[in-house]
Amino acid sequence: MPNSLPDGDLLSLRSCVSLVRLFHQRIKAPIAATPRTLKCDPASALMFGSRLLELSKELAAAANGTEDVLLSRAAMAIEELGEWLVANAEADLPAAADALGDRLYVLCGDAVASGIPLSEVFEAVHESNCSKLPLVTTAFGKAFKGPHYKTPDLESLLAHDAALRAEHPDANEHDIPEL
Repeated sequence: MPNSLPDGDLLSLRSCVSLVRLFHQRIKAPIAATPRTLKCDPASALMFGSRLLELSKELAAAANGTEDVLLSRAAMAIEELGEWLVANAEADLPAAADALGDRLYVLCGDAVASGIPLSEVFEAVHESNCSKLPLVTTAFGKAFKGPHYKTPDLESLLAHDAALRAEHPDANEHDIPEL
């Protein structure tokens, strides 16, 4: 399959995964050496997956025939999350990979639809996450914000991005200078 991505974009996705892997190491979150479905209670995952799939249908119905982009995108995101839960519950690795790819695709679509500069936001959030306490997590694995936690300054980031876009109104995202 030919690479239809602009130069460097595939590497930037790999870079994002590498940064998340480093964060997982820092907080001792799971890191798989090879592709696998996630450890779970299959009954709970199936129940919640089914509930999410039903919710996605309700959202899609509410958005149908309207111009409500948010509800439409939420329906897609929740549907893919439901499929992710079901695939993991059923230990179906190809289906889990498909749902994971679709979840990422929907998130990137959210960035495209909203104009939010995803790469820059990801970097800012990653930097913020790394200021959380290492090795201190909640019972379900979320890192705690300690005394040195730094909230990402997304307001400034978005203002700077808007200024760059105003300076280059005819440029596409790849032609705008880095933030």
